[in-house]
Amino acid sequence: MSGLRLIDGRHLGRPHVIATGVVGDTFGPLALIDCGPESVFATTVSGLRDLGLAPERVTHVCVTHIHFDHAGAAWRWAVDYGATVCVHPVGAPHLADPTRLVASATKIFGARMGELWGDMRAVPPDKLRIVADGEEVHVGSTVLRAIETPGHAPHHHAWWLPAERTLYAGDVAGVVIDGGPCLPPCPPPDIDLAHWKTSLAKIRALQPRRLALTHWGFVDDVAP
Repeated sequence: MSGLRLIDGRHLGRPHVIATGVVGDTFGPLALIDCGPESVFATTVSGLRDLGLAPERVTHVCVTHIHFDHAGAAWRWAVDYGATVCVHPVGAPHLADPTRLVASATKIFGARMGELWGDMRAVPPDKLRIVADGEEVHVGSTVLRAIETPGHAPHHHAWWLPAERTLYAGDVAGVVIDGGPCLPPCPPPDIDLAHWKTSLAKIRALQPRRLALTHWGFVDDVAP
């Protein structure tokens, strides 16, 4: 395979809502960037196979942050396929024990939790890797560098692919759905505008050629 590709999780049956990135060597190990909620796990596995890629080759899952739509299926990749989950230090305890995360989300989504997000369980401790700002994850010949980018969430990393000058931006660079305007997703209570502005300045300094947004797709006209 060549470069970053996106798999459409088809959340709730809708296209172009939640993406999972996949990078790696043609016949070697693979990394996912974000993995969506557990409710799209089977769709993501099928999406890999449609690309001619075996899910058994996924050795790493690099999450941008721990919100369900980005990291809810991380435990499945760890348990079912033995993948190492790479996560921000602030988010790691909640993937190791998601009790508080689930309780908080249940207050908002109530009876729809299962429909929206599927199951949420702990990532086994030996499959959890805490990654610091600037730290690199090597997956075969692919290098992914964690860029600490709080603002949308205090546990947010964007993932920089220096070889192709592409930034998998998670939510810090906004949301673009069906060609609509770029909007900042602002779930309370974690929004920090001062940190968000600092994160955007850090992204500009990288001078990325392209952005990848979990919601949804590639952005080639980066500056606006």
